[in-house]
Amino acid sequence: MNPLLRLSGIEKRYGERVALQLDELEHLSGAALHLDRTNGSGKSTLLNLLALLLRPERGRAWFQAEEIGWRSGQLLRCVAA
Repeated sequence: MNPLLRLSGIEKRYGERVALQLDELEHLSGAALHLDRTNGSGKSTLLNLLALLLRPERGRAWFQAEEIGWRSGQLLRCVAA
């Protein structure tokens, strides 16, 4: 079964500070996603990346097995629906 969402090699920085480094994340359709880490660990950054509100400095993403880019209006409408 293909994952609904897959992220690979993601890195998001704010200036010199690394906010999120993620080697690999796969999320299956209908599965729950639980984020439980300390303050400043990148939870909100990850959620904003998943909502296509932020663009990472590096990395790739796939939605329903199709590679995507951040700020794609068509995909943003699909995710928001």
